[in-house]
Amino acid sequence: MPKMLFFLQGQSHEEVLGVDLKFLLENENTCGNAFIIGALIRTVGGDSSSINPESFAVTARIDVGDFEFGGAYDLNLSKLRAASFYQGAFEFTLAYTGKFSRTRQRRMYCPSF
Repeated sequence: MPKMLFFLQGQSHEEVLGVDLKFLLENENTCGNAFIIGALIRTVGGDSSSINPESFAVTARIDVGDFEFGGAYDLNLSKLRAASFYQGAFEFTLAYTGKFSRTRQRRMYCPSF
């Protein structure tokens, strides 16, 4: 599963490019339980001619029911490596995707122009 994210503000820009591999734990259900591993790279720049590698991350996640349990290890690739003592950082995530039933229709004001 490829992924890409691009930010631009003034002359500053940031790009995140990555890919995930999804291993289904239930062959007949592509939206069911799964194990996902991936990697991504983040680059930044101050003008259109410079693209500087900032960080590289390895990710892993398991989807079980409505829950997602994940983790990542982020390596600094920039000149700030010395500030982090040449070590990366662990990140952990927990997400719940709930399903809410609507018992009544919600009204929303929408003006006509």
